[in-house]
Amino acid sequence: MLTIRPATVADVPLILQFIRELAEYERDPQAAVATAADLLRDGFGPEPKFRVDIAEWSGEPAGFAFSSGTTRRGRGGLASTSKTCSCARAIAAKESEKLCSYTSRVSR
Repeated sequence: MLTIRPATVADVPLILQFIRELAEYERDPQAAVATAADLLRDGFGPEPKFRVDIAEWSGEPAGFAFSSGTTRRGRGGLASTSKTCSCARAIAAKESEKLCSYTSRVSR
């Protein structure tokens, strides 16, 4: 079963893993330059520049969604698009659509 929850500071290593996996999948691993410091500062600081949601399938991390940021750089405000939804691990297409739909609604 799919659950979606807001990411916490404790998820930063997982988010970095997802970012790297996505860059590998897109055949552009050198583009994954985000650091833990970037994510902590811009995603979990006093004025967050982006939001991250974590998708879990049967309690295990399955994917993530960024809104208002760039997934590879991990720095808010640098993306040319305002919403990016990415699933770094394979989950059913229907569930992936649910994650993207949910993220679109909450990031408005």
